[in-house]
Amino acid sequence: NMTTMYRSRTNYPLLLGDDFTFINATMTLNNFDIFMNASNKALEGIIKLIYSTSTNYIQKLKEENITWPTYTGDFTPYYDHASAVWTGYFTSKPTLKRLVRTTSQIYHAVSKILSLHALSEPSKIGIIEKLKSQLFFTEDKLSNNQHHDAIAGTSNKHVNDDFYNMLVNGSSEALDVASQVLNDGIKRILGYTPTFQSCIITNESLSSCNLTQTLPLLLAVFNPAQAEHRVISLAVPDANVTVINEEGVELPVEVICQVSYNKNTREPECELYFESDFGTMQTRYFFLDKSTTSKALPKLDIDPSTLENDY
Repeated sequence: NMTTMYRSRTNYPLLLGDDFTFINATMTLNNFDIFMNASNKALEGIIKLIYSTSTNYIQKLKEENITWPTYTGDFTPYYDHASAVWTGYFTSKPTLKRLVRTTSQIYHAVSKILSLHALSEPSKIGIIEKLKSQLFFTEDKLSNNQHHDAIAGTSNKHVNDDFYNMLVNGSSEALDVASQVLNDGIKRILGYTPTFQSCIITNESLSSCNLTQTLPLLLAVFNPAQAEHRVISLAVPDANVTVINEEGVELPVEVICQVSYNKNTREPECELYFESDFGTMQTRYFFLDKSTTSKALPKLDIDPSTLENDY
């Protein structure tokens, strides 16, 4: 029957394996050997079974000099059998998909920070290797989430929860690497070691990510890409904030405050915005402190709206 499904008349692929098939690889491959040897002996001169790869298979097809049609349609969705359509994996588990992207951004940014540190401090090879091993933990967790039942969102809930934990732990390790590298850089500049902290919660209130509740503080911003002009934003306790760059220049800032509906106190929560130029893979530092004048735009008192179902 296969000869009717393939354009080639001499080379046919028999795909081996399935989910959990090779848990005991030795047993499975030994059984394949027995099957192939018996088949080749019984069908000698008719069919020959060999282990191959996709590269070898394509090369054999190329040697047959066959004219191939051009397919311009979509390969998905497809189905195993009637009423078993594979679809939805582009949109299912959107939070996990987003977390994979965020963790990947953190991993690649920290990789560049560590690489620059290694180039500038070649004598600290022992420390660099330790940090590389720590960052490999992030790479491992991120790689696990590339599985077709992970980022695709087709796993069971308890498995999906484990994928979440992998990414959160991986991000934490990467940010710890960044903190150690930045601490070392600041120590060489200022003569003392600060305590760098990171927070990746950008859609929550100030109470959920309170690193900037107390001023003054030093803000480190790393640009992992090409040179560009960027707007920096972060939560602050109130509108009385001043921002000074490494040259000692006070930057123009704007603060938008709104009444918080996340707390019973209805205290205002504010977001600070300022602009700066960044070179390629450059870290810039900004000093935030209390200001005697308010930088707030008109306060927004937004009535919250909620979309939900009966459950």
